[in-house]
Amino acid sequence: MTKLRQRLLLPLLAALSGLLLTAAPQAAQAATAAAGFGVLGVVDYPPTCWNKVWSPDGGAMTCFNPTGEHMYVCDIKADGHHAAAWYKGSYDTYGGYRHNYEGNGTCLDVNFDMPENTSIKYDSRNMEGDILLSVSAPTGWISANG
Repeated sequence: MTKLRQRLLLPLLAALSGLLLTAAPQAAQAATAAAGFGVLGVVDYPPTCWNKVWSPDGGAMTCFNPTGEHMYVCDIKADGHHAAAWYKGSYDTYGGYRHNYEGNGTCLDVNFDMPENTSIKYDSRNMEGDILLSVSAPTGWISANG
């Protein structure tokens, strides 16, 4: 490739990659909405749920209630960090993440619209910004049949 082509193509490629990186989070949000689930809001800790997993440092707890298919991502320690969870449905190609930025004593209520014959697995994470501080082992597959 000649130097002139490189000088012309490099700014164009940089601009295109910037557009792709900007569009990726928006596409993920649109896919989340299309999948039929969303955040209902924030509830107080502890929620009504089962199959609880805690981050090893005790800062976060995630659990699932198959009746209504609700996953709760709870911040349970006043440590200045936030709780998060990775999750994957049995028919999902990729998993997803939910973050609870509301502080100690709160749980993010994530409402899934799952068929009764499907399952979910998830973990519990304590985060500082984008930095993972502590993560539990993932649960096994948990039935949505409530």
